[in-house]
Formats: sequence, structure tokens, C-alpha cells
Amino acid sequence: MAVDVKNMSDEEMKEKLLEIKIENLKDIEAKKQLETKKPEKLK
Repeated sequence: MAVDVKNMSDEEMKEKLLEIKIENLKDIEAKKQLETKKPEKLK
């Protein structure tokens, strides 16, 4: 994800980093759920 840092204030930077962190957490949670669902189907 390319972010133009030069034109951002510190507050904007922090907000952007938070957004990216939240997106990453969502991805990790989704992957965990997919991994936990797979074994159930095999039974």
C-alpha cells in the first residue's frame, strides 16, 4: 500500500497506520477462521 507521506501531518500518518493495522488484523482473523473451518469439512 503506497502512501504519500510527505504531504501528511503526524495526525494523518497515525490515522493511516491505524487503518492499515486494522486491515491487517481483519486479514489475519479471516485467515484463522478459514483454517479452522477446513478441518471440520474433512470429518
